[in-house]
Amino acid sequence: MAQTYDRWFVLPIVEYPEDENGEIVSGPKYILNEDRLGGFSSAGPFGRGEIEEAEFNHILSFNDAEKWRVVHVWGEGTDAWDALNEITALYHDSHTLADHRENVIPVLNERFGRDNWSIN
Repeated sequence: MAQTYDRWFVLPIVEYPEDENGEIVSGPKYILNEDRLGGFSSAGPFGRGEIEEAEFNHILSFNDAEKWRVVHVWGEGTDAWDALNEITALYHDSHTLADHRENVIPVLNERFGRDNWSIN
């Protein structure tokens, strides 16, 4: 059985091209059409002002999206590992929030000033 890899990011919400039913889907950038990743869950959305207040200003200059999400992304095997590393290394409108589950809630509390997060 392949190892599961996961990571938490702050990602912009974008509209994807119409699906086969003619519906426009919006979701976290880099995730919805990345076949190497198995799934995601998210918190938010957060507006640009909230992202700025959380001190993630550096990602705002690379994308004009109005809404952002904290996204937990996962997948299995080395393909997933490579996809997660590409998001971290190549895309300047993303920010790696945490690599380990136990670090997520403290970072969210510190950056977004809330104390009611649930990480399942």
